[in-house]
Amino acid sequence: MSIRHITLAALATLAAAQSASAYELDYSGDPFVPRAWPGTSVTLNVNPSDWASSTRRGAIEDAADAIFENPSMLVINVQEDDDSSIGPNDENELTFTSNSALLCGGPACTHLWYSGVNIVEADIYILNDTYSVGNTKSDNWSYAGNHRSLQTMIIHELGHVAGLMHEDGNYSVMGQDWNVLHAGASDVTPYLDADSGRGLKELYGAWTEYVDLSVSHWGYLGSSGGYSTHERNIVEDTWGVQPWHTMVSREPYYVLDAGEVYRFETTLENKSSTAQTVDIVIVASTDETITTADTELERFENWRLSPGVVEHMLPTYLPEDMNGHYYIGAIIDADGDVSEWDETNNGQYLVETYIW
Repeated sequence: MSIRHITLAALATLAAAQSASAYELDYSGDPFVPRAWPGTSVTLNVNPSDWASSTRRGAIEDAADAIFENPSMLVINVQEDDDSSIGPNDENELTFTSNSALLCGGPACTHLWYSGVNIVEADIYILNDTYSVGNTKSDNWSYAGNHRSLQTMIIHELGHVAGLMHEDGNYSVMGQDWNVLHAGASDVTPYLDADSGRGLKELYGAWTEYVDLSVSHWGYLGSSGGYSTHERNIVEDTWGVQPWHTMVSREPYYVLDAGEVYRFETTLENKSSTAQTVDIVIVASTDETITTADTELERFENWRLSPGVVEHMLPTYLPEDMNGHYYIGAIIDADGDVSEWDETNNGQYLVETYIW
């Protein structure tokens, strides 16, 4: 049996990939068959010393849970390793290290072994460093903090374990992973984006019972070094010009005129295996927690969303009597017509504003 070994660094693409409608799969072994595990259940053994760390173990388990929440049949189970050795040894393993060669010169690297088009072993190496592990804005460098999210980094590496390659054409955790997040007032939730879920569905078949819709205030910016880059969603007037704005605690703050129409950029995700028809509303809230109890400003009815990620500029009229400080947010499936896996990610504040 011939075994081929490749590495996928967090900062470099080292294996051939082929575009697959906004997600990337590895066709380097066969131009018609992407590489994947022969089954739908994968076990990842975590170095005992890393498993003993409650913060690292928690981040690893959070990442595995995020990978589980996808429309495919794939499941990645994580458990404590029975020893400290790491591949190639016919086991899938994860460990933290300072060895730059194992890290492929980056902050993390996944080593994969293949037999034909089948993945037969995967080992993840992560840099020994300080990370954001508590899922709080105050500690996350995408918001007010100083540390990269360990959860999003591990989700990215688990994507490689599953057979996903780097992505540079869409908002994706397989690109710039650290800001693929859903945010609340003080917390953030890392997750597997809808297009990566579509890639897993192609590799491992559809889990039709999984249905989930969500909103994010991060979106696609461009490509850099083979990775998608992301930015916060913006606001434009009807001329396509951004009104006066600044950054407060690394978050956008806009000054808007009442009695005018503005277009609010919104990232909508259908993580299901089938299209969903929903209402989407833009609301004004006095805080970052967006719910149907907030003031509805605009409603977009019967939108049919195919599986995947879409970004829309949603035109919204601000009433003439609207004055003061507001968070403008979006809600997907505003009337709760779709029964979902997670109902907590349907509302998302987009920007903070002062309206006068």
